[in-house]
Amino acid sequence: QTCARKTAGTVLCWGGNYAGVLGQGYIKDEMLKAPGLVKELPDVAQIALGSMNTCALKKDGTVACWGFNDKGQLGDGTKESKSVPTVVLGLLDIAQIAIGYKHTCTLKTDGTVACWGLNDHGQLGDSTKIDKSKPTMVPGLSDVVEIALGSDHTCALKNTGAVTCWGRNDYGQLGVDTTKASKSSPIPFFDVKASSAPASPTSSSAKPEETTIIVTPAA
Repeated sequence: QTCARKTAGTVLCWGGNYAGVLGQGYIKDEMLKAPGLVKELPDVAQIALGSMNTCALKKDGTVACWGFNDKGQLGDGTKESKSVPTVVLGLLDIAQIAIGYKHTCTLKTDGTVACWGLNDHGQLGDSTKIDKSKPTMVPGLSDVVEIALGSDHTCALKNTGAVTCWGRNDYGQLGVDTTKASKSSPIPFFDVKASSAPASPTSSSAKPEETTIIVTPAA
C-alpha cells in the first residue's frame, strides 16, 4: 500500500487492500489504482506505514490505526483487522509515530516511548517477548527526542545525543557487543557528538535489518 497526507490533514491511500489496509471501509482484498480518501480521518499531522497496516498521528496528539491486526499492531486491544481508522487505546500527547514489520511505537511529548504489536524478538522493549495489543510503556526510557523502527527492532535518540536500541540482533543491528542475541530492553551503544548544542534529529529505516539515525546540529 501507499498513502499520502494532504496539507489539509486528510489522507489518501492506494494499492492492495489486504485486511482493509487502505482505510476504505471494506476488507475485500482488491487493488485500488487511484488514491482513495481514508474514511473518518481529519486533522492528520503524520502517517506511518507498516507491512500491512497504517497509522496516523492526529494534530490533537491522538493516534488511529487500521489494516492487518494479527499481532495486535493496531493497538485497540483486539486482534481483529480494521478497514477504517481505529483509535489506539490510552494514547495522548503523542509527538511521533513509527512502524516496523508488525510492531508500532510512539514518542510522547514528555520524552517517553510506548510500543505494541509483535514482540517475538523483544522489539517492544518491555523486558518480555509477549505480543501486546495495547500500548505498553518502555520502562526506564526517558528524554527521547526521536524514534526509529527496523523490521523487528527499535532505536531511540535521547536529548543528550545517546542512542539506545532493543529487539532483534541477528545482524548486529542493535550495535551492542559481539553477540547476536536479541535484547528485550533498551541497550545504550553510543553517544552522538555532533556538536555541543542539542541535536535536531531525523531518522529513517533503511533495510529491514538496519536503522539509520541522522543527526544534524540544532540551529
